[in-house]
Amino acid sequence: MVNISFNIDTVTIILGSAALLIAILASIVNPFLWTYRRRQNGGTDDADGEKATDGENGTSLPGITIILTTHDDAEVIKDNLPHFLTQDYPDYQVIVVSEQGQGETEEILKRIKAEYGDRLYYTLIPESSRYMSRKKLQITLGVKAAKHEWILLTDPSCCPQSTHWLATMAQGCHRGNDLVMGPVLFDEDTPSGRRFEHILTANDLLHAASQGRAWRTNMQNICFRKDEFLKQEGFRGNLQLIRGEYDFIINKYADGDNTAVIDDNRSILIERTPSDKTWHNRHLFLRASMPLLRNHWRLRLWHYVTNGLLYLSLLVNLGSLVFAAITQRWILLAIAVIALLVLFLVRLFTGRKVIRQWDDSISSISIPFHELALMWKGIANTFRYCFADKNDFTSHKL
Repeated sequence: MVNISFNIDTVTIILGSAALLIAILASIVNPFLWTYRRRQNGGTDDADGEKATDGENGTSLPGITIILTTHDDAEVIKDNLPHFLTQDYPDYQVIVVSEQGQGETEEILKRIKAEYGDRLYYTLIPESSRYMSRKKLQITLGVKAAKHEWILLTDPSCCPQSTHWLATMAQGCHRGNDLVMGPVLFDEDTPSGRRFEHILTANDLLHAASQGRAWRTNMQNICFRKDEFLKQEGFRGNLQLIRGEYDFIINKYADGDNTAVIDDNRSILIERTPSDKTWHNRHLFLRASMPLLRNHWRLRLWHYVTNGLLYLSLLVNLGSLVFAAITQRWILLAIAVIALLVLFLVRLFTGRKVIRQWDDSISSISIPFHELALMWKGIANTFRYCFADKNDFTSHKL
């Protein structure tokens, strides 16, 4: 006959207390509890459409120039550019900056130009533009050519979901603001793990911006002032790096409370599923850019603390569970199971609330597992960056 003991000894008290305390701490220091909360007043394309033509406090909306830069994406331009050119907005222009030698893209731009007239302007950068970031050169030329003070920068791979997208973004373009940040979501064909990571990062960055601490963005949907961009010499200070243009604009020009966050449903852009190469390159280029970004240590420290506590809690609880089973300390085993359930359920319900603000197609039960996978993905990206040729990230080849 098996003798089942429920005695509470010193080991049970110490390990049980540690398991519960670390699980509670990991649940409190939880990225889902400290992220941006969307306002629940976002409109749709069919609701309150007239309100989108009024600015803050009833003021008229400013003229805006939308800048798109292209590189071997003729099909995307053909599909998405008309959505930018048919916005319900009184005064705006679209500038597409392409590269010479992209015959198909040029032909498509000519056809679209013939249809939409002066609303579309496009220009080409020469193939000889080397030794500097072509993307940043394209943006700079677009800004200089813009006829409006407010610039809205996005990518052709992103597509407005509403004809009121521009008017909704423009509600942040008023006195006192120099930057406006809007949301970008991946389309439904993108793997759920990548959509999860994108949304979690975006929520953290939008939270920082809403608190007056904007420092970068992972979404290609931003407005900034032309005069301020030119006065501070655009991308000076990071021209040696090929990418990171959105991050550097936010990092350089954000100053306290001068950044507005727009989260209305009509402000959302949907980005086409990025290829594996594009997805991995974004992480690698971010690692190359990070040392030049002001206050970059905040995200990294927060990332290390939240992930560290999560895995510490798992290790302590699983270790306690195995130890309790072997030594037949059943009270300790019960405590370890309870601590694991607390950790899992808190992550599940808080994560569900945050993620479903933006994407309700991600399975709730998968959220804790997506979060656990982030650390391993980060380690994989670290190895990729360590073994990558650093000349791939700079325009100043040595």
